[in-house]
Amino acid sequence: MAPSADLGVFRMLLFLLLLRFLPPTEGSQRAEPMFTAVTSTVLPPDYDSNPTQLNYGVAVTDVDHDGDFEIVVAG
Repeated sequence: MAPSADLGVFRMLLFLLLLRFLPPTEGSQRAEPMFTAVTSTVLPPDYDSNPTQLNYGVAVTDVDHDGDFEIVVAG
């Protein structure tokens, strides 16, 4: 593995380790939603091929091949 890839893996592991020690935020509430759904403005309502579902996911990958990992949220 290249040295920059080793550094990227180290940074990701450090980030995940730091996330483990963050205090829980169970009592916090947002006044506004973090994301806005724009599907209905972009796509026509087609419930046969695009049914309403709650599918969320997170990917950690090097999208732009610069050696640093990016976190991609989908849903």
